[in-house]
Amino acid sequence: MDRKARLGAMTATDQLHLNAAAGLLQIGEPLDAWQELEMIAPLNRAKTEVLTVRLAVCRALKDWGLAEDIARKLIRREPHNVMHVVALAEVMGKREGPVAAAAVYEFAIDRFPDFAPLRVSLAVELVKAGQIEDAKRTVKKACEMDPDLRLVVLDHLGLEAIWWPYQDASFTSIFTNDLKKLVSNLSRDGGAFFGMVLQRPRR
Repeated sequence: MDRKARLGAMTATDQLHLNAAAGLLQIGEPLDAWQELEMIAPLNRAKTEVLTVRLAVCRALKDWGLAEDIARKLIRREPHNVMHVVALAEVMGKREGPVAAAAVYEFAIDRFPDFAPLRVSLAVELVKAGQIEDAKRTVKKACEMDPDLRLVVLDHLGLEAIWWPYQDASFTSIFTNDLKKLVSNLSRDGGAFFGMVLQRPRR
């Protein structure tokens, strides 16, 4: 091992292994990606860019325990990086279920209150946990913060439970005028909610 590697600086060889690992992960070869990461100098394996790829590899391998450890380490190291918190939430959802994932998203919303997509992700976990009314309120707040999320919400399979009860048997597309007619016939609370979601922002 050369002096540069011993000091923990990323060498060209280390970077090559890191790039190879990322590439192998993209083509669905997480085991080979792991082996590439193991070829990186030991002092460099704890670098943020290496841990980020290793986290993705752990998720692909469904090693949720190690993935959680890495995600928490990345959050401590880069507390202002929202994607590390999102990764932890997804890992906790796989490891412990939607209630655990929702708790992480609630933590993330406290830390990043202006990032509306976090609320959509929280709503998805609330739906999984059977907390439909809480999910509705969460989605409504997200769409108020960012109107562009309205169609995202309607097109998200994880949020079907919010609007599915109001759908008739012949309904096939959320982007047709039939949905608007259906919304107009809902109860006041449901209609207000879906009317807000469907109304496209003026450009």
